[in-house]
Amino acid sequence: MGLDVVELVLAVEDTFGIELRDEELQNVVTAGDMHDLVMRKLEGVVSSEAKPACHSGHVFYRVRRALRDCAHVPRRDITPQSDVHRLFAATGAETCERRREVWAQFGDAVGLSLPPLQLPGGTWLDAVITIGTIAVLMFATWALSSHLGIAAWSAQFVLWLSVGLVVSIYLAVLAYRFTRRFADRIPPVCHTVGGLVGEVAKLNSAQLIHELGTTPENVWKTLREIVAVEGAIAIERVTHEARFREDLHFG
Repeated sequence: MGLDVVELVLAVEDTFGIELRDEELQNVVTAGDMHDLVMRKLEGVVSSEAKPACHSGHVFYRVRRALRDCAHVPRRDITPQSDVHRLFAATGAETCERRREVWAQFGDAVGLSLPPLQLPGGTWLDAVITIGTIAVLMFATWALSSHLGIAAWSAQFVLWLSVGLVVSIYLAVLAYRFTRRFADRIPPVCHTVGGLVGEVAKLNSAQLIHELGTTPENVWKTLREIVAVEGAIAIERVTHEARFREDLHFG
């Protein structure tokens, strides 16, 4: 069994949360055979109430394929420990605008929502902008009320504060959205491919549960993606009749 075949089997096991024994794999000749085997194993998983399919494994192979397509990084260079900054450096994204464009293109290639980029100062700067905007406007409302001679904590005073709070929150939201155009830093938790995969899996849990359902159609769609990534081939070549050795050149 060649190394690429071993990696393919491990990828299928990780993604679907199953175990494929050597004797079961002896009769797997085509991609359709692998699909039939995975379906039989999944039926056993469901009936025994074993652990569900691993979303992180599925996301990892989607992320790796997207990095290969967007950053032109060899797939064997992309592991859970790989530095995301180093991988994206291959795109030549040196300006803020270019880094945001590459991140958006990467998200489209993955087909899942990505964690938003952060401002150069990190999340604390977002908090300072939001809290600072609200605090300044609330103080201005208080000062204006005092200047107009409105008695403290009177009904009119409370009304002024309520209006000021609503306006402050609205402007804080606008300020946050405005500053997004300057966000170009990958979140610290996503500095490694493994961290990025974990965050993407959490953000898209509902979509992944739907995609990784055990219907034959969903399983075949996911299996095709895995075979295409592991074999570095076009997904269109992965058909039910495609033979792993002769047609897809595995092992």
